[in-house]
Amino acid sequence: MREDTFDNISLSENPFIVLFDRPSNKGNHGTMIRSCDALGADALIITGHAVDLYDPNVVVSAMGSFFNMRFIRVSNNDMIYGFIDMLKNRYPDFTTVGTTAHNELPLYSADLTKPLMLMMGNETIELNKAFKDCCDLLCTIPMAEKSYATSFNVSCAASILMYEITRQRGSVLNCDLTSKTQKTTPK
Repeated sequence: MREDTFDNISLSENPFIVLFDRPSNKGNHGTMIRSCDALGADALIITGHAVDLYDPNVVVSAMGSFFNMRFIRVSNNDMIYGFIDMLKNRYPDFTTVGTTAHNELPLYSADLTKPLMLMMGNETIELNKAFKDCCDLLCTIPMAEKSYATSFNVSCAASILMYEITRQRGSVLNCDLTSKTQKTTPK
């Protein structure tokens, strides 16, 4: 078991941190770890009363990412606010981006190229009000007009949001897809 301390997080030149507020579903918790790893997050912060990080179902759903991803559990919100303040001092354009299903700024309209912390809410009751209040902006994933759905599953939404962050930063996939999909024509 890793020690839960911010000192264990190494940040890149343009940090991308994910905060998952009070995860209550083991599968979503593990999937969040896996998505953070796959899409290049520097770290995952898990807040409040959450499912057990070391539950076998969390570890299995995270696959090998459980052992590669940096994550910490933080029970005291004041520690998170202090960490955010430190990041804002270190990175002047550091942005906290909250998520909501309530028609805020569409994800594709937000500048996600800056150092940032993406805050994802609980599966049932969204991001808590205290975290929403400390966000520099709130984003939403627009739904199709004819859709009955009003939101995505939290780990699905997180994957979409994290993909958009890496896409905007120009770091989506560290491989050349054209060589894998390009067909040659016989001469």
